[in-house]
Amino acid sequence: MFNQVRRFGLTAAMLTLLLTVLAACGGSAGASPESRVDSFIKDINSAFNDKDIANEAKQEEWADKLSKYFLPAEQATQKAEVKEALAGMGSIPGMSIKIENAKVEKVSETGDNAEVKLVSGTMVMEAAGQKQEQNLAETGLVGGGSDNVKLQKVDGTWYILSNN
Repeated sequence: MFNQVRRFGLTAAMLTLLLTVLAACGGSAGASPESRVDSFIKDINSAFNDKDIANEAKQEEWADKLSKYFLPAEQATQKAEVKEALAGMGSIPGMSIKIENAKVEKVSETGDNAEVKLVSGTMVMEAAGQKQEQNLAETGLVGGGSDNVKLQKVDGTWYILSNN
């Protein structure tokens, strides 16, 4: 049981890092930076709560979908990282992660560049009978406050820059 809890902590840290990297993506091609983030949060919640997430094929499916939110040149690398994080999550029976009541705000937009931040929301993680909540407005996605994420528009689509 201790190993499961330890893995939960490591997986939670890894998923928090994953969210930081991914938080500015998702949504339709012509969407605003904010609506892209809102759509991503819905997608990542769906992935986290997929009842088949322990299945390697399902992890591959979600990793493929989520990686497409990155700049095309970065998609292969990001797909591998997302799949690894989902595999870690899927290896812990009964683990759940949800982002609730998330609100985003555009910090800036100039031409084909934008910055978005998460201004409210809660990440709720449960495993092995333990529950942990993180106020994202206070901690950002990785702790320590602000987590502004930079985006770039290419051919009418906003993509996250992984080298924030």
